[in-house]
Amino acid sequence: FLETLRWTGPRTAWRPGLLVTVQRVAAEWTEDRRRRAAVRPALRGLFVPVGRRLVHRAFHRLPETARCLLWHVEVEAEGLEVPATLLGVSPWTAAVQLESARIRLRDGCVEAHRELAVHETCRRFSRLLEASVRRGDTHLVPDLQHHLSGCGHCRSAAEQLDHSGMRLGVLIAEAVLVWGARSYLGSR
Repeated sequence: FLETLRWTGPRTAWRPGLLVTVQRVAAEWTEDRRRRAAVRPALRGLFVPVGRRLVHRAFHRLPETARCLLWHVEVEAEGLEVPATLLGVSPWTAAVQLESARIRLRDGCVEAHRELAVHETCRRFSRLLEASVRRGDTHLVPDLQHHLSGCGHCRSAAEQLDHSGMRLGVLIAEAVLVWGARSYLGSR
């Protein structure tokens, strides 16, 4: 709340910002012996699951406008007019910005894949992996298919790069909410 009063906090992406703040406070209180008992057991020991690290990193690196659009449309399943109103733009402008936000998120996931890759081979396969998943290829290039069969990091990246259907909202919720994403999605 102090960040908001100082105009250094979120201005439009309130929900994900507030939920991340709860997560951060729970982590801090868990470390403090006097406050640990006040933290619900479900909130203790929170960490971003390995299978959502790319989406987590990419989402938090997005500009606030992009996070607002993705959160309200993909996670909250609200109409485009909600974030458009919050951002003070027309629904048409919000639609254009939403598409750009989706692309930036995907590109951010590819960048995070390269940054977190343990082996140079993973970094070399990064763009090919992204292009294959985006096209929905079921017949992967044999070299990529062979690499995926033995590399958990790249298999996880392929799963996180698949933003088809309703998956994007689930991926973002699981990356941001660390705890209770499925029940949160079920309540929307």
